[in-house]
Amino acid sequence: MAQEAPDRSPSGCQKLASEFYTVELCPVTIPAIAKVQIDPPPRGELGPGEDCTTFRPGLPEIRRFWARARQISSQAYMHDLSWARCGVAGTLTLRDGRKADWHVSAARMGTLRIEGEPEEKALHLFCPDCNFAPFWDWNTGEEFLPVQP
Repeated sequence: MAQEAPDRSPSGCQKLASEFYTVELCPVTIPAIAKVQIDPPPRGELGPGEDCTTFRPGLPEIRRFWARARQISSQAYMHDLSWARCGVAGTLTLRDGRKADWHVSAARMGTLRIEGEPEEKALHLFCPDCNFAPFWDWNTGEEFLPVQP
């Protein structure tokens, strides 16, 4: 997938364009984490060609995602990027004692909602640099497939 060189703005945000999306990626600081829980994978109907058994990240891959992810707008998260139904979710405890719900999808997208924060403060994340297994990437204009190790 060819990507244009990012344009940096004074705020540290950058616009990233590919043949599939154009988004603004901004620096994000995820609060210090004390404990992470990964929930069992959900069961449900999948679309044609989706095999969620190929997306089973462990804690090291989830932490690597959070370290590399950048914040995007909720508009970009909901409308500009391509979704994959497969994902993992869980809860975490921040070092300051607050709890948070999180979700990371095979499509290298994620959310983090901290308890007590309004919905509009939820972090919407995208990690174009997460080109490592078990994350998925667009390999053709039609198919979303696992990244090959």
